[in-house]
Amino acid sequence: MKNPFCTTLPVEHGGFSNRKDEVDQVCDSIARYGQSVAIIGEPRTGKTSLLKYIQTQEVGMKLFGDDARNLIFSFLDFRTFDSVTFREFWERGLAPCVNRMEISNNNNFLSSYKKFKDSNYSSAYLEEVIKQIHLSGQKLVVLIDEFDTAISRTVINNRELVFGSIRSFSSTSKGALIFVIAITCDLVTLEELARPDNKLGSQYFNTFMPVHLSAFDRSAIDEILRAGQFNNDDANFIEFIAGGHPYFIQSAASLLWNSYKTESLGALQRAEAVSQKLTKVINPTLHFIWNRWTPEMRLAFTLVALTELPRIGNMKFRMETLNEKKIDLADEILTLRNMGYICEGNGNGSEWMINGKILMWFLLERIRAGINKKDDLGEWLRLNGWNGFFTNKQKEEILEMAKLSAKWFGETLVKGFGALLPELIKKSLGI
Repeated sequence: MKNPFCTTLPVEHGGFSNRKDEVDQVCDSIARYGQSVAIIGEPRTGKTSLLKYIQTQEVGMKLFGDDARNLIFSFLDFRTFDSVTFREFWERGLAPCVNRMEISNNNNFLSSYKKFKDSNYSSAYLEEVIKQIHLSGQKLVVLIDEFDTAISRTVINNRELVFGSIRSFSSTSKGALIFVIAITCDLVTLEELARPDNKLGSQYFNTFMPVHLSAFDRSAIDEILRAGQFNNDDANFIEFIAGGHPYFIQSAASLLWNSYKTESLGALQRAEAVSQKLTKVINPTLHFIWNRWTPEMRLAFTLVALTELPRIGNMKFRMETLNEKKIDLADEILTLRNMGYICEGNGNGSEWMINGKILMWFLLERIRAGINKKDDLGEWLRLNGWNGFFTNKQKEEILEMAKLSAKWFGETLVKGFGALLPELIKKSLGI
């Protein structure tokens, strides 16, 4: 039997699951309202998979009913553009529509498109092209992956013209032109990234409906794991280390599935092996996520983790002034919860706790690596952008917490990854 868990390419439509509500929102916006959509989610949470899923012919009738026959999908991955010009954007975006109209001999559209092309893709002729799509009864749905990447990396030439045409024609096309973009930031941040080029002061993306990809809950995790025929103990273990992040869950499940097929190990040894391999597999993604967070987000996550550690590692921290800092970071903490990286505490003294202990281990390894030979962690504070964030008392407290945590983590790792698994998980595994 082939490993049923996907850890590299976007999930194929046959394995796409657990996003019914989000898919329904996107499809309703397209078919019923003709409204553009922004799919918002953290890296590796299924944005690309969702884009590819809704354009798949095999599921078109299921998702859109009879409307599927009138939908023309165009998929653009901004990572494949060296730079995005107005001409290249619309030439590639309209290409599937041109093909459909050639097959159906829609001469009115083809004539309008020829004028647009002959004008060297002048925006003055684009309005008539979009009008002809509407008159044909068709809808062009342009799916754009990594949309915010294009903005942040400045690969769009003449942004005002490109963004302005997206805003103008999608809102005036009477549903004939719809954009579905995949982004890792919210729409407010997207506007801020684009604002330097918005000379008129109007918003480019205020007509987009946001659809957020949240972390998976336990029922969704169980649905994913059903493909591997795992038992409840296995599911408890995967949820413990991976939390609700789709990529972390798929990676942990893939490693556990391979371990059962190729290794004769006891429960603890298997858990240790999978945990250790998982840290290496998802480490690049964790670094990417951490580096794209603001300094405030990193600090909020760090304070939640360090607050949770005493009951895990039997340590005592002084946190009188740092608790005040957590109050200042209330917005960031709520954002982390909405992203699924933290969750409400389970009544054991922590208001918040890390959701997926692989994230905790990643942080502790960063702290441990940040301790230089002088053992002062000053470079660790600087690299995270935290210089000037603390009073002297707060700085003293967080450095003491960091040193004690790093010391505990290093001493625990010497005993093996199994020592990082709590008694509850060990009991569940029958250890």
